[in-house]
Amino acid sequence: MGSAAGKKAEDAASDDRKKVAFRKCLQDECVPQVQQVMQLRAANNATMKFGMVTTGNPATRQGHNSDLHHRMSDVENGLLACEQQCARRHWSDALTKPWIGTVSIDMAGITQEQTGGRRTKVGPN
Repeated sequence: MGSAAGKKAEDAASDDRKKVAFRKCLQDECVPQVQQVMQLRAANNATMKFGMVTTGNPATRQGHNSDLHHRMSDVENGLLACEQQCARRHWSDALTKPWIGTVSIDMAGITQEQTGGRRTKVGPN
């Protein structure tokens, strides 16, 4: 029985090392990309909110077919790929977690609900 408890403690320590390596990889490689994601999201949100559409002129319609939207999708997919690559290298169990793709944004201290900036307090605004 003693060896089983020792094995569990060793596995837990190994998991902790994997998690630390995963977070370091995210911090070094993925978090720098977050600012670009957030800038494109803010620009896309402003375009969707304030963009003017001229009746009968499909060229003025913004949205899912706009160049901005495609660039934003490409950058967000790059951020997801970055997190998945870090997971494959350091902590493969993270690939099946539902939060993969959002960790870098959380680590950068940027909330999902706002279009940009840093968190100033924890809790409801």
